[in-house]
Amino acid sequence: MIKYIELGGQERPVCFDNSLAYEYELTTGNYYEHDLRALFREIAMAAASIGTDNTDVAVGQMSIVKFVDFLHCALRLGYRKTQLPIEFDAYNVADWLLNDGKAVARFTTLLLEANTDPNSVPPDESGDIESAKKKTAPKPKRR
Repeated sequence: MIKYIELGGQERPVCFDNSLAYEYELTTGNYYEHDLRALFREIAMAAASIGTDNTDVAVGQMSIVKFVDFLHCALRLGYRKTQLPIEFDAYNVADWLLNDGKAVARFTTLLLEANTDPNSVPPDESGDIESAKKKTAPKPKRR
């Protein structure tokens, strides 16, 4: 699934299909599922600690390394799938991202949408699924 995100003054393709896990592990040497769950927990904890569900604000309260790694890999894969030359590295991605709060929010939203199963959150004690979603970190989809 190719989506587009504005970074560094231009629309850039990002890809979230199953090969993102391969690209991530090949590029970083880390386990995709482990890092994805850790990133989701960090986003949820940062949001909870500042009392908001606004992921743009939450991401600003956490380490940027995993976030940049995921975006870098999604961009590399998007460029590869759209047959564009990859003329950037992780440092370019970090510069683009750290200079653009809208890009942070957009990528966070795309990453969460692409990797969560909205039916995986059990209802809270009152039976309210929406309330439970706000209290728990999203569960990654199995790839």
